[in-house]
Amino acid sequence: MLRKIRLGWLALKELGVEQVCLYALYRLGLASGYFRLRTPASPKKVSTKELKLHPIFGIPTRDEMAGWVGGLREEIIREAEEIVSGQVRIFGGPPVALNLAPPGADRHWSRTRLTPGEDIKFTWEPARFGWAFTLGRAYLLTGDERYPEAFWQYWEQFTAGNPVNCGPNWESGQEVALRLIACLFAAQVFEFSVRSTPERTVGLVKAVADHAERIPPTLIYARAQNNNHLISEACGLYLAGVALPEHPHAAAWKQTGWRWLEYALRSQIDPDGTYVQHSLNYHRMVLHLALLAQVGARTVRQEFSPQARQRLAAATRWLLAQVDWTSGDAPNLGNNDGANILPFGTSQFRDHRPVAQAAAATFLAERCLPAGPWDEMSAWLGIAPLELAEMPKPVDSPAIKRLGNMGEWATLRGVHFRSRPAHADQLQVDLWYRGVNVLLDPGTYAYTHQGIWNNGLVNNRVHNSPVIDDLDPMLSGGRFLWLKWDQAHWIEDESQPGKLLTAEHDGYQRLGNRHRRALAWLAPGCWQVTDWFTPVGKVKQHRATLQWLLPAWDWSLDGSQLILAGNQLKLSLIVQAVPAEALEKSQQRLVRGGRVLVGKLDHPDTYGWYSPTYGSKVEALSYQVDIHINAPVKIITNIQLEHAILP
Repeated sequence: MLRKIRLGWLALKELGVEQVCLYALYRLGLASGYFRLRTPASPKKVSTKELKLHPIFGIPTRDEMAGWVGGLREEIIREAEEIVSGQVRIFGGPPVALNLAPPGADRHWSRTRLTPGEDIKFTWEPARFGWAFTLGRAYLLTGDERYPEAFWQYWEQFTAGNPVNCGPNWESGQEVALRLIACLFAAQVFEFSVRSTPERTVGLVKAVADHAERIPPTLIYARAQNNNHLISEACGLYLAGVALPEHPHAAAWKQTGWRWLEYALRSQIDPDGTYVQHSLNYHRMVLHLALLAQVGARTVRQEFSPQARQRLAAATRWLLAQVDWTSGDAPNLGNNDGANILPFGTSQFRDHRPVAQAAAATFLAERCLPAGPWDEMSAWLGIAPLELAEMPKPVDSPAIKRLGNMGEWATLRGVHFRSRPAHADQLQVDLWYRGVNVLLDPGTYAYTHQGIWNNGLVNNRVHNSPVIDDLDPMLSGGRFLWLKWDQAHWIEDESQPGKLLTAEHDGYQRLGNRHRRALAWLAPGCWQVTDWFTPVGKVKQHRATLQWLLPAWDWSLDGSQLILAGNQLKLSLIVQAVPAEALEKSQQRLVRGGRVLVGKLDHPDTYGWYSPTYGSKVEALSYQVDIHINAPVKIITNIQLEHAILP
């Protein structure tokens, strides 16, 4: 009981009274039955027969579409054929059965109950209808009427198996909003198909209205979270008002959506562009939603406030600083829930070039890439192509800084939190070489799972940052809540622009240790990471564990030198200590996919894994070195990379 009181007090202190009270009101609304009254299972009918959906998206011609997608054409059609046959790629992963009829749809959404370990995201993701974008792209490329027919048949399955305001697919206002957006796209891209009968079209118009009506009563939950939930719901509500202007509630939808969208953009994006959730994938999602809202606003001659535009411009520059321009990939920072709500311009979930190009044009009035398939997103959003000038200047974020050039680069994370952290990842280092991520951030894998995989990759010990005595630098208050935040700051007088970054964090001060880290780019292919452990106060014996998460390539370990070879690259990593005695009795370990290859380790299950997207994990190599600390110690990691012709 005392622990619960302590955690509650810390949550109130760090999250703020407003957010905690809003969440308490939401829980009260559930318990009292208020939301059952506000969102009834048999809602009052409003005639939509005479209503027509107004266009939001720009629809390119078949020739324009073919020119943009180029070599992606066959991949788009192949994925559309999978959907027609009943398979869908959720979270950008391999095809799985498309199921739109979850259990529990006979109960009001507020009475949804999950079994322990059940992950609701696998129910929600297919019901977002994100796969409708693939069918629409394939239809525009081919004119094949099987694609709109597939959409309509699946839509009819959904409406039959998910009555309005019933079941898990109506539980989350965010999921409702994202499905609404997909429906607006489908209605427009399939408008002139012979399969889009008047009866089907009228039904879809009614569904858009029903979805919009579901959002306002529980907007209080999204406000309590004040994260991507609020932006999603506000955007969906706003677009419903824009697309259905003749609906009697359209003005209220539009006004409410715009109000909270503006509020969210101003409050959730820092002036330097850092997003409140400390997540690369949620950062992309917010830019997607802002682009959609901008498209809707343009149709009704509305504009974001100057402050909101400034924040979106900064968020765009922040993203540009994180993208690997060779591959389009980016660091796996923070929570990765597999969202890609505008899957245009690429067939790869982790390719950020389409959103970078569209956001740079919209919020910076600049072009960041030459013409390519990534321009498809801009075309669907009606964003005019711009002349390619210099690369837009990336933002120098105080949360994560970058060294290197276009061919090789690294980042060092050092954030002073003003909002709840996602992962315990202070001083995490990511490294990229010739388009290949060679020092990895493990990602997320799953928010809800059995045992150790229940949000099991949030801890410090699986990141590229030292852990002391196997303890996290923050207090865990639950699956999604860190308390007693681990704060970092940059040591500016020990940094050199373009060559050296230095930061320090306070997560282990309570153990009597201060940890400082420097990242240095010494020469092409040569990187160095230096860690200082300095006792504070009374000196005690501690054990620090340095981990590097690496690709699962062929390896050899010769003394303190680890050599990897794969992907036409060779990587050499050496760990040294000053004084050398700190490593004399140390243990080296190598773990791949939860299996110990070298050394001994209890409970290795979550080590040696990399999750590229939600619900998916692949083997990686976790190289670990123990360091004994009873005096000031300096640990130096030298990394050398070179191109290699491998058999």
